[in-house]
Parts: sequence; C-alpha cells; structure tokens
Amino acid sequence: MQTIKLLVDNSAISEAACDRAYQLTCIQGLRKVPDATLILGSAFHRIAQRTINEDPKTQEAKLQLVQEVCYEYNLSDFDKMLRLSMAFAAGRSRLPPILRRTDLRPYTETKFDVLYKTVERYGLLFEVHLVGTIDYIGYKDSIQLVDYKSFAGKTPSDKAKEYAMKFQLSFYAWMLYRYSREIIHDLINLHAECDAALIQARYAIMPHNLPMPSLYIGNPQQFNKPYFEEVQSIVDNAIEEMIAIHNLGDKLAVRNGMTNGKCKYCAYTNGCLSRNESRELEFFNTFERSPYDPLSFN
Repeated sequence: MQTIKLLVDNSAISEAACDRAYQLTCIQGLRKVPDATLILGSAFHRIAQRTINEDPKTQEAKLQLVQEVCYEYNLSDFDKMLRLSMAFAAGRSRLPPILRRTDLRPYTETKFDVLYKTVERYGLLFEVHLVGTIDYIGYKDSIQLVDYKSFAGKTPSDKAKEYAMKFQLSFYAWMLYRYSREIIHDLINLHAECDAALIQARYAIMPHNLPMPSLYIGNPQQFNKPYFEEVQSIVDNAIEEMIAIHNLGDKLAVRNGMTNGKCKYCAYTNGCLSRNESRELEFFNTFERSPYDPLSFN
C-alpha cells in the first residue's frame, strides 16, 4: 500500500478552503512568486529572530546584522530595515520573557513536526504530520506564544483585530496544548501537564510604512479546553478534505473558491478564470515547482 506523508500546517488548512488552490500548492508544489510585502515581512522576521538570538550590543554589530539581512533578501532600502530593527529592539521589553532551552538557546523560530495520526483512504495510507514554525515562545505565569507580522496600510490596532480572526494563533496554541512536551521539552520541569488555561497567544505587529515604526503588541488571546476541542474539529475536517483532494490524482480539482465565496483571488486566478482546461494547464505550467515544505518557511 502506498504511503503518503500529509503535511498539515496553518497555510495548508487555509489553502484547503479552495480545492484547486490546495491541489496546486500542497500536492503539485506550485510556488507562488512572493510580492514585495511578503519579502519585506520575511526580512523583518529574520531581523527579529537574529536580534533575540544574537543580542548585538554595539551599534556596529546592529548595522552589520541589518546589512546581512538586506543582502540575504536582496533589499535596497537599508534605512527602512534599520528603522524596523530599531523599533523591534525598543519594543522587546513588552514581550513576555522568552523561554530558553536547557542549553540556554531561546525558543525562537521553534519548528515542530509531529505525527498526528495515520488514515487509510482510497487504498492509500496517509501519515498525517502537523508541522509549523512558532516565532516566539515565552513564559510568565503562562506559556505565551507570539507571532510576528509586518504590514502597510491600516493602523496596528485595526490590523490586530483582523489577525485575531485568523486561525494561525489558535492552531499554534492547540499544538502547544496537545504536544507541549514534544515542542517544548523544558515544560516537563514546569508543569505535570499543559493545562489549556496556561496558554496565551498574541501578535507582535510592525507597520513598515511609517517614518518611525513601532512594535505594537496585541492583547493576549486566552484559551480553554472546549475551544481547543473546536480547533481539533476544524483540523480534522480540513484533513479529510485534503485526503479527498489527493484522491483526484492528476485530475484538476474544482474551483470551489470561486463558488463558495472564499476565493482569495490568488496567483492562480488567471488560470481559473479561463475556464478552459488546456489554457489552465498552460498557465499553471508557468510556475516553478518544488515539494511543499512548510518547515522551510520563515
């Protein structure tokens, strides 16, 4: 029996709202070209993580860090990235004290890959792995995870409300609740078990379109056991949908994003709008392809 490793992260769950988008991204491995905002956001992530991990003390070290990140992401606006770096460094005191591993390395960009379950469907065996990267895990009376976001346009408070409606923090918090020992080994010394009420999550939001950006720390989102049971139900339903899409093989999935009102008008839209299979395939073949690997994301 053929075994398929099914990688389930927050992005895959989001893509599964449209069968076609999930099939193209997570099964066929089409790679969307990142736009300028996404590249800048990734660079901000790198600056934030390196600032925490390396803790540069001198102005020279701080400038060098920003220069290296700009080079890594091929960014020409050094001054903007420097302002973001300074704003993040100034706002770090408002983040919860970062949890550190027993080897004193901080829990930043904590990657997890946990075998959730195996499912037999359509003559195939699916090994379902829950995967992802948590930007920041702190501890102060409770386990507090933080996800960094950068944006242009709305005010930080408006953006925080918009992000609060998304599934990402809930998914990460549920993972910590269910797999705390696998993700944070130090918790063995903190609690006999990870109670739902001991987990909080928040966004750290950085507007990159302001002359003097500042780090906005959103209000903590709290959880309880019934909430996590609902999150698990959402994850399980998404997994069943993903498995059904896998069963289509080479047959193109339906464009249900355009019919169920959940279409994000993503990079595949021009192909979907053509409503001609040969033209669709011609358009989709213009994308580069590589295996879907959430753990490679910043």
